[in-house]
Amino acid sequence: MRTKLFSLASVALITAGATLAYGQSATAATFAEGSWDGKDKTLQHMFDGAGMKIDAVKDQTSATAFESIGSTFSAKILWEMAGNWNKNKFGIYEIANKDNKIQLFDGEAGHWSDAVNASFKGAFGFYLWSAGDKNNSEAYYYTQNVLNPGGTDQVAVYNTGKDEFTFAFEDLWAGGLAKGTTDNDYQDMVVKVSGIRVAQTPPESVPEPTTILGLGLVAGSFFASRRRKASEG
Repeated sequence: MRTKLFSLASVALITAGATLAYGQSATAATFAEGSWDGKDKTLQHMFDGAGMKIDAVKDQTSATAFESIGSTFSAKILWEMAGNWNKNKFGIYEIANKDNKIQLFDGEAGHWSDAVNASFKGAFGFYLWSAGDKNNSEAYYYTQNVLNPGGTDQVAVYNTGKDEFTFAFEDLWAGGLAKGTTDNDYQDMVVKVSGIRVAQTPPESVPEPTTILGLGLVAGSFFASRRRKASEG
C-alpha cells in the first residue's frame, strides 16, 4: 500500500550549536513472561527467528521523536501477531500537535506487508490505533509515553541499523498487565522504518518570528548603548 506524500512547514533552527537530541523517555517497555499467542511467539523469538541479533529487553532505545533524513522515509511491517491485526492502524503524528496524524498502514495491510514511502518535514512520532478488546477500549498509543493513558510505554524502540529504527507495539493497554487484561508481548505490530534519525531540536523551543525580531532589536539596542558609552568614556 502506498500513501500520498505530504509535508508540514519545517521549523528553522536558531540556536547555534543546538545538537542535543530530545524526545527521550526515562522508561522502557516492560515485557511479561511469554505471550498469549504461544510461548514461542514472543518478540524475542521473532527476532531470533529472523536472525536479528537484538535483545528485546536490553537493547531498547529511549528515543520517542524522530525526523526524516531526506525527503522521504520508508516503513515496512515485519510482523503482526495481534488478534486485531486486520483492524489496527499504524502511522505518524506531529510532535508539536499529536492530532495532526497521517496513517501509513490500515487494518488490511497485513503481515509482512508492503513498504510505504512518506514525506514529512519536522519532528514526528509513531502511533498505533488499537481496536481494543472486551477489556480494553479502542485507543491511540504513541511513541511518547506521556501521551498514553497512565503514561504507559506501549512501544519498544530499537535502533536496528544506520538511520533505521524498529518499533514494536503492544496493542492493549500496558497498564493492565497486573489485572491480566494484556500480555505485554510487544509483537502486536512491529514496523521497521528506514531513513530517519532521532529528532535534534524540539519545535516548541523555537521562538516565534516576532519574538526573534524583538530579541534582535533588544540586542542591537544593547550593543549600540555599549558603543555610545565607550565613546563617551
